[in-house]
Amino acid sequence: MPIPDRLLAYAANIGLETAQLEMMEELFKLGKPVVTVIISGRPLAIPLVIRAWP
Repeated sequence: MPIPDRLLAYAANIGLETAQLEMMEELFKLGKPVVTVIISGRPLAIPLVIRAWP
C-alpha cells in the first residue's frame, strides 16, 4: 500500500523536531540526570539521547 502524499513529510524525517532537539541539548548541558520518555506511533532516530546514556 503506497504512503499518501500528505504523510510523506513524516516518513522522510524520522528524527525529533528541531525545537525538541534544542531543548534536549539545553537540558543535557545542565549536567543533571535526565529521564526521557518518548511516546510515538512511528520509529524515531534519537542519537542525542543514546549518546547521553551512560
